[in-house]
Amino acid sequence: MRAYGLEWPPELDRIERMEEGIELIRAFWAARTPLDFRGRFFETNGALCLPAPLQAPRPPIWLGEARHDR
Repeated sequence: MRAYGLEWPPELDRIERMEEGIELIRAFWAARTPLDFRGRFFETNGALCLPAPLQAPRPPIWLGEARHDR
């Protein structure tokens, strides 16, 4: 992100954004009607996630990490 001149928040902030993002994704997948979501980092107003995932109750969410230890 820094290469593009974008903000690179501290690690704790990035983790909190990721957690809220996962919460929003799960809410999208579970919603049967337009979703209003108000979080610290993300918000939606009448958003839809179509088509809904086929896996029940939802697809797994996998997280990965790449590090370049020096």
